[in-house]
Amino acid sequence: SKKVIFTSDNPRFESFDSIYSDASIGNNLDNVKDIEDRKKAIIYGSKLIGDNDCLVILGKGHEETQEVNGKFIHFSDHEVVNEIYK
Repeated sequence: SKKVIFTSDNPRFESFDSIYSDASIGNNLDNVKDIEDRKKAIIYGSKLIGDNDCLVILGKGHEETQEVNGKFIHFSDHEVVNEIYK
């Protein structure tokens, strides 16, 4: 890919910075943008694509929640995408 946006999925009890740090080991980060807030990351990604580009959103799929510090928070990638392109 030309660009990668690293964002939150289900951090559970781990900090975003810790997850990003672990995932960064041994990887080239020149084209990586880290955005913890998943909705902001998807919106940011949608602004990067042109007519012949695609945005691949990985991680949550059909799930409608995110687990953060033992709490389940409503979140749907589908709803965010539909909100952007309504």
